[in-house]
Amino acid sequence: MEPAPPRPSWPGWALGVLYGLALLAGGWILGPLRVMVVAPLIGPLAAVGVEGPILTTVMILTVRWMERLGLIGREPVRRATVGLTGAGVVLVGEVAGALLAADHREALSRFLTPVGLFGLALVGVAAVIPLVLLAWPSPARRLR
Repeated sequence: MEPAPPRPSWPGWALGVLYGLALLAGGWILGPLRVMVVAPLIGPLAAVGVEGPILTTVMILTVRWMERLGLIGREPVRRATVGLTGAGVVLVGEVAGALLAADHREALSRFLTPVGLFGLALVGVAAVIPLVLLAWPSPARRLR
């Protein structure tokens, strides 16, 4: 039986872009549901509070997926690069979405509301999740 071919070594910034795009996709799916379904029932700030743990789960699952594929490794600098690049991609995506809105000034000003600040805090969580998971081994790794 032949050994598996070596995996391509992706640079940390490229993994960060992938991580950020996964988070943007999750946010762009959950955001309209939050605004149109959940917020009218419980209010906008509480709705973001419901969305936050779901997006954090998306962050964790994305990093664990990269670990399973052997892409991310255990080097803290590489993980920090992935987290910071991913957070940057999310920020760029959020600002771009606001600028493309019909009333972009109002959309940009929403970043300074409690809901917007909560969202920015989640971007900070996205930046550190790859490092946090370095100290929190996956269940498969704990069993070894």
